[in-house]
Amino acid sequence: MSNPVTYEVCCHNLNHDGDVYQPGEPIELTIDVAQPLLNCKPPAICLPVEKAELKPDSNVVNLKQKPDTQEKTAQLIEQAIKGMEVNDANYTNGGKGKPDAKVLTELLGWSVSAKERDAVWDSINKNAE
Repeated sequence: MSNPVTYEVCCHNLNHDGDVYQPGEPIELTIDVAQPLLNCKPPAICLPVEKAELKPDSNVVNLKQKPDTQEKTAQLIEQAIKGMEVNDANYTNGGKGKPDAKVLTELLGWSVSAKERDAVWDSINKNAE
């Protein structure tokens, strides 16, 4: 049996083992129990933002679900990238590569693909030149 992990209830009340958890509340679950709740649309639970390392002045907001437009999606991914600490936990290749798409997913509360990350990362680097 796997060790429990602390998740955050996302969109609606969650009844688990006779207790009702409100959105934003922490809940400890094993991966076996958590997996179906992570896979439903929208996800019932997510990893809390505190698990990822943000700069102290970051204003990243975890929306729990992907925005409706590509433009807003890109804006939020860029905001998250700019709010991340540059280190080996948040970036690929020991902190010298690109922002890790898994960390972006954790920060934003919805799945960020490598393709989406790459497009925003390329734009950030192009604008920096």
